[in-house]
Amino acid sequence: MVNRSRMEKQLILHEGLREKAYLDTEGNWTIGVGYNITGRGWKLIEEILGRHVRPADGDTSKTVISRDEAIRLLNADLDWFEKLVPIHFPFYLELDEVRQRVVLDMAFNMGFKALGFVNTRKMVEARDWSGAARGFYNSKWARQVGDGPDMSPEAARARGKHFDRCDRLSKMILTGLDWAA
Repeated sequence: MVNRSRMEKQLILHEGLREKAYLDTEGNWTIGVGYNITGRGWKLIEEILGRHVRPADGDTSKTVISRDEAIRLLNADLDWFEKLVPIHFPFYLELDEVRQRVVLDMAFNMGFKALGFVNTRKMVEARDWSGAARGFYNSKWARQVGDGPDMSPEAARARGKHFDRCDRLSKMILTGLDWAA
């Protein structure tokens, strides 16, 4: 089991925390820490929060939750992923805590299709950390969440880029050190 406090901070860093609903880059209504209202519907969010959330007029853009509620949603999601990721990726339980957080982060971001990075997954299982990091950078996902294959935060800043999710998770899988804290 991962350090929940670090996992929360890592996902807030990567996803942000928004109390007001917004349209994500894929056109899905989202709230809290990457909670996809469009894909998951209203019933689950209302069950987790124990209250009616959807605006009476049906205008999702008016949906607002508190920071505490956003964290409750996040923790419900993490509970779910921590139960299911080991089923879909049994090698997960053999990873150190930092690398487990990388796998959870990617599953949180992309769902279980993240575990379908077949070649990268094989490299993780073989503990080929360099190959796994390269696999991250050679993916469509890297182009969606990252700036490219620069593994140095200093060099990224010098080129006018930020050290992003792909960079951090690649460094974490490569080194086993926490680059998200």
